[in-house]
Amino acid sequence: MVECLGSLIEALKQQKSVVLKAPPGAGKTTIVPPAILDSGMITEQKILVVQPRRLAATATAARIAEIRGTELGGEIGYQVRFDKKASSETKLLTLTTGILLRRLIADPLLDSVGCIVLDEFHERSIEMDLALGMIQQIRNNFRPELRLVVMSATLDAGPIHEFLGDSINLESQGRSFPVEIRYEQARKTEPLEEQIASSLRILLAETKGDVLVFLPGVGEIQRVKKYLQSIATQLDEKNEFQITELYGSLSPQKQSLALRAANCRKVILATNVAETSITIPRVESVIDTGTARTLNHDSSTGLPKLQIEPISQASTNQRAGRAGRTSPGRCHRLWPHALQRSRKENDPPEILRGDLSRVILTLARFGERDCDAFPWLTQPPPHAIRRGKELLKELQAIDSSGCITSLGHEMVQLPLAPRLARLMLDAQKRGIVEEASIAAALLSERDPFRSTPDFDRTPKADHSHSPETRLERTNPSIDPSVPPCDLWPRVTAIQAFNSGVQQNSLNPVAAKQILRVAKQLQGSLTHLDTIDHRVTSTDTVEPEPAIQLRKSLLTAFPDRLAKRRPETSPHSPRKKTTHANAPTKSRGRRGVLASGKGVKLNHQSHVIDSDLFLCLDMESSGIEATVRLASGISQEWFSCDDLSEKDVYRFDKDKQAVIARRQKSIRGLLIHESPISCKPGPETSQILWEETRDHLSRVMPSDNDHLKHFAARVSLIREHFPALELAEVNERFLQEILRELCNHHTSVLGLKKADWYSQIKNRYGYQMLTEMNRLAPSSIQIPNGRNVEIEYEQNKPPKIAVRIQEIFGWRETPRLAQGRVALLIHLLGPNGRPQQITDDLQNFWATTYPEIKKELKRRYPKHAWPDDPLSAVATRNGLKRKS
Repeated sequence: MVECLGSLIEALKQQKSVVLKAPPGAGKTTIVPPAILDSGMITEQKILVVQPRRLAATATAARIAEIRGTELGGEIGYQVRFDKKASSETKLLTLTTGILLRRLIADPLLDSVGCIVLDEFHERSIEMDLALGMIQQIRNNFRPELRLVVMSATLDAGPIHEFLGDSINLESQGRSFPVEIRYEQARKTEPLEEQIASSLRILLAETKGDVLVFLPGVGEIQRVKKYLQSIATQLDEKNEFQITELYGSLSPQKQSLALRAANCRKVILATNVAETSITIPRVESVIDTGTARTLNHDSSTGLPKLQIEPISQASTNQRAGRAGRTSPGRCHRLWPHALQRSRKENDPPEILRGDLSRVILTLARFGERDCDAFPWLTQPPPHAIRRGKELLKELQAIDSSGCITSLGHEMVQLPLAPRLARLMLDAQKRGIVEEASIAAALLSERDPFRSTPDFDRTPKADHSHSPETRLERTNPSIDPSVPPCDLWPRVTAIQAFNSGVQQNSLNPVAAKQILRVAKQLQGSLTHLDTIDHRVTSTDTVEPEPAIQLRKSLLTAFPDRLAKRRPETSPHSPRKKTTHANAPTKSRGRRGVLASGKGVKLNHQSHVIDSDLFLCLDMESSGIEATVRLASGISQEWFSCDDLSEKDVYRFDKDKQAVIARRQKSIRGLLIHESPISCKPGPETSQILWEETRDHLSRVMPSDNDHLKHFAARVSLIREHFPALELAEVNERFLQEILRELCNHHTSVLGLKKADWYSQIKNRYGYQMLTEMNRLAPSSIQIPNGRNVEIEYEQNKPPKIAVRIQEIFGWRETPRLAQGRVALLIHLLGPNGRPQQITDDLQNFWATTYPEIKKELKRRYPKHAWPDDPLSAVATRNGLKRKS
């Protein structure tokens, strides 16, 4: 690392940005920032070292202060969410990305800052990408002298070098020790804790240092810890090792226990917070499960999706590097070597998979309404930007044009996601800041409950301190019909814990963290920089905090309103009409959001009796999202603006018709639907048209010979008289007719019965029809005076069928289309069967008729069979005339 310091300091003095890549263990985090401080180029201003995690920020500051022999909070300090050790003397401040963004709100040009170091940039959190873009804007437009260093162990310097434009790329080989990598021979099926125990037994026997175990989450840490404690003597006969935990929401005291050296060997069970920035002394071995719990957002629904996923190759290298910080080490990977090559090289930036609402609100605070125009290192997906803006509009944080509102100005100042910031501001208006701050802490921090709090409203001797019993005792006026809320008993349990009441369902350490965060949130409200006086609620203030909290939650989660669906057995018919308040025989845990996404309440939820409920903590998981925490909602709490009624139309495939329903909704969520009369109109016409336009055979009349003949007549005229430009009766032409008929019908049956023939003829007009009748008449008068319909077929000559006796005296074959087309004549015998087909009558009379006459005269003697048919009189029935 030392070999790069000279070039790095020189580049910063020239006001150029620096991109530094150095492997794990190189010491970049603890060497580079102090070197910048000691260079003297930054005098009156501060050096900010930005870390993506709280643990890394506090540990980095403590380590630098220790190396320099100074007290933490003096020259070297840190600031993370709800924790700060810094003073007016602090020159080098480590902080999280969230704190940097909040600092930008108070000091938009960072006038008090001389240099910013973005550490572990490869993690590419949304906030880190936002911070980089905002810093670059400041450097380009206002403060070119603001120094910037971007550091990482696995960073691809190319894209960021191109983004910064003026950067100097440096790479250090570092001083890390070699690490022996071991893989499993094959994928194992044993429980995770057993696999770790098997590997740990070997490492404890073959090595002397501490062992760092990477696990996907806190739940796995606690499960593995419990298992290892139960078999401790089997792992090490003398049991001379200590099991510690390390994860982000762990108390600072327990975090320091994992980070400092101990009198005995340690087995540190950690999440991926231990991958970067922190050095754990005496770690000689790493056991890597190869997984991490990752929070993504479902692209189709926008809902959070917490998944255990394989980590990237870059992350596996980071984890292995933890074992080579202070001495040669070992890394045991719990997967076969062949699977290592199948892992992705790097983790995708969080901006491609995360919720952007907080980022969009921060940009709006600085007047940035067009997120696409902001200088992103990686452009965020358009659908994520759209969803983020939609949520902020529902929270009233931005207006329809994307400008931040006065309420949004207050929300962005709170160290919370927009939803929870909205919750706190609404709770302040209702006078329930304490309850709401605990609720916000419970929704943003690790769950402190070992088991679900008791929801039984009936006081019991052995539950005298249960949250609900306490609620009955302290609030005797609460209405039992108030919709249940999974969050409220947790809030009251934390309040009881704070009052000294024992709570068996609570983890005391985690509960203290909740209270600590809640207290900080309450303090944050008192320091808000308000733009305007907020509009106060017109609701009558309820004395009951339980009801007020539910109403505040409704304000904070407007898009998470769901309607419960009754459980239906596989054999029971589905009901056609539903109503949110209608009594049902079967209660269920399933519901539906306004978006149509199905949800399912956790099996421990007590909100199953509420027809309307909020999904407070939910996760997208397949077809249905899982709701871990819910709150019942009363329909009476909605304003008239929230309610809407509309008539909707859809095509019923069973009925083969458009049907109409009158729907009543709350904030877009359907709560009641009933059938209404369906009459033709623009909406029904469009639906029927879209359903039938590609299936003409379904809607054409079954007896459509007239249509076929008419189309053939048109085709004949088009062939012989193209100058007339007669419209062809083709599929497109018939679709136009169908489009018109859809304006007057609502069903396929109605279309089939419609007068298509008249609609088609009307398209040609009177003059054109007159000309068609002249050139290709629909009928012809034969010698006996009868009008016979001419049959027209596509690509065939027109024809008629007549008895021989009906056309005595017809010398020449009639011709159509001004003599260009001969009429094909089917000559029938007395029995109605064809005897001859001809388009040359003259030849028929001369040659064929005498032969036919001989045979037919013998069989039908009563019929007229003159020797000279051309001079004979045509008859109607074919019989001889009576003398």
